[in-house]
Amino acid sequence: MKILPLSLAASFIFVSAIGYSQTLPPPAFAGQSYWFGPGPSAMSVVSSGQTDGGYAEMYQSPAWTASGGGPALLSTSAGTNATASFLSQTTLTISPYIYVDGYFSVVATATGFGGGTVNVGTSRFFVLHNTPVELILNGFTNLGSGSFGVAPTLQTTYHFDFIDYTNPANFTDSTDIIAADLGAGSFTTLIDNIQDEGILQVDVSRSSAVPAGISAGQYVGQGVIHVLSV
Repeated sequence: MKILPLSLAASFIFVSAIGYSQTLPPPAFAGQSYWFGPGPSAMSVVSSGQTDGGYAEMYQSPAWTASGGGPALLSTSAGTNATASFLSQTTLTISPYIYVDGYFSVVATATGFGGGTVNVGTSRFFVLHNTPVELILNGFTNLGSGSFGVAPTLQTTYHFDFIDYTNPANFTDSTDIIAADLGAGSFTTLIDNIQDEGILQVDVSRSSAVPAGISAGQYVGQGVIHVLSV
């Protein structure tokens, strides 16, 4: 029986990944269909109240007299006419808001004989925010490492793309996490909502080094993605 060289045999590997089917964009506002959750809440006023009171008293007997008080009162004057002046302000506080939605994992199947670098697939999630956020990518492991899967472990690289969804040309950043056997791979990035215009798209692609003649079975790796308010 003739065995194909590794470079040729590797070409027979076919990978299907659920991550590739993610094509829906995020909604423009609440109420539209989202991938997993209900979509971001529409902005609404949650509290409103009066503040900065003041008063004025003006009477004519026979000349005008004016007096008053309170934080809103700027001044009173009397003479031919009586005048009371009040400062009127409107203050709106926009609360920090973060909404995270999308997919975080990939399930793929490879078939064929040989080995090589396998493009396992890509998952995508979004972070809608009006305040700076910090993303911490922690503890990403090789496939088959730790208590998951079977030996041997598959050296895996996780490639993260951080993209301004509205205008990708405006902001993009990326990093590679090469998983460690003990899950030591980690990375931290701070993203201001001005950078990505408030809608951050995060694509996570995975590639694994598959040894030739690898045994059939399920190989699993994992990590944790933290999205923090700053």
